[in-house]
Amino acid sequence: MTVLVIFFRNLKHPEMSAQTWRRMAKWTVWVLAAAALRFINATPQYWSLYDTKLPLKIYLGTVGIGLALGSVLLYTVTFFLFGLAWFFLSRAFGKDRLPQWTGMPAAYYRDAFCIALCGAAAWIGLQRLQFLVWRTPPLQHSVAAAVPSILDARWPGVSAIASAVILTFLLTALLCLVAGFFADCVRSGWLRAALMIGFAVLAAEDYASAGSFARGAGFTLLTLVVIALGVTQLARFNLMGYFLLILLLALAQGGSQLLQQPNSFFHSNGYTVVAFAVILLAWPLIAWRRAAGQTAR
Repeated sequence: MTVLVIFFRNLKHPEMSAQTWRRMAKWTVWVLAAAALRFINATPQYWSLYDTKLPLKIYLGTVGIGLALGSVLLYTVTFFLFGLAWFFLSRAFGKDRLPQWTGMPAAYYRDAFCIALCGAAAWIGLQRLQFLVWRTPPLQHSVAAAVPSILDARWPGVSAIASAVILTFLLTALLCLVAGFFADCVRSGWLRAALMIGFAVLAAEDYASAGSFARGAGFTLLTLVVIALGVTQLARFNLMGYFLLILLLALAQGGSQLLQQPNSFFHSNGYTVVAFAVILLAWPLIAWRRAAGQTAR
């Protein structure tokens, strides 16, 4: 609510007229395409939910309208989050310092590759840290499904990639928004620490005992501190690095779910996800060499 109030109060500010909304719309069109592809690929699920008491034409029309509205909603939310993030980041650091996807120095693409590869390994290690420190896994209130939902799709690998793309755009926009809001509006160190502690306490889910609650809140606070230090001290304004890091983690989860299944069809879809991740890692390497060659000239 605070973010929205600040944003709408500055709609008439001169900086708002310079908002690159058209550029944001081009960036987030991939979310619209991924959402449409994911919904179309989940056709078997819709047939399994069909109630024969309802005429088929009405059911298909309802599903089609719902999927179209859902795709547009995801696109709109992502587009608006990127716009909010751009607004706060430009107020805090200046619009000329904000990164782009193309036309950046060679060091930018080199850092993006290192952030994606090393950051993914560090995040996986951080998630395993709580099991190594406490020796026993924390209590869970629910058990995850034995069969992942992506297995019901026509091509599970395509669904895994599309879901990863949607999640990556949303989380990248949200991360940039939080970073910009803190840099522009929450400059006091003690206030930042208080907000992080309060969020860690509210995010703790295990209330079985005081010890388990303290462990959950402590690990959440540690995760927030690691993210804050990574953003402020290491990654900084590397938008491509954030995007590739989150996308690589999302693809790793989807690919591992497919490769764990005892079926060659799911294995081939899992290898498709792995191949897509490798291609993504090649993106900053190619851009790095190209930018270095242009600098040498």
